[in-house]
Amino acid sequence: MERLEEHPLLEPEEGVQVNISPLVDMVFLLLVFFMVTSVFSRQGALEVTLPPASSAPAAPAATLQITLTPQGGILFQGHPVDKEELPSLLKEALSPETRPILLLADQDCPTGLAVEILDLCRRAGASSLSLGTEGVRK
Repeated sequence: MERLEEHPLLEPEEGVQVNISPLVDMVFLLLVFFMVTSVFSRQGALEVTLPPASSAPAAPAATLQITLTPQGGILFQGHPVDKEELPSLLKEALSPETRPILLLADQDCPTGLAVEILDLCRRAGASSLSLGTEGVRK
């Protein structure tokens, strides 16, 4: 019978080493992933140039915002929408309580589109409509 100490599978390995290169690779990949996703999160901002006005009051906090871009795009509360789905979104947002609507139309936006959106808001039940302007300091 063989002694337990002499068994070839139970012999201790010489020089056990821990390889950390896969850990370093994973940390590097996570770093690159978070750097790339943080850059994409800033792309949601859309630059809209509002027309100037010297008597621009501040908008209330609970205002619904509709933004019109120079190319004719429509954003409701910062999210792009189609003109056809805007009335249902407005009715849903106005159903629990009446809230003022602020239309932020770029100064290069087609006037016909701004009038059409104002009309959609009135038909959806909006009672308070305002046009957003850039305040001019004297």
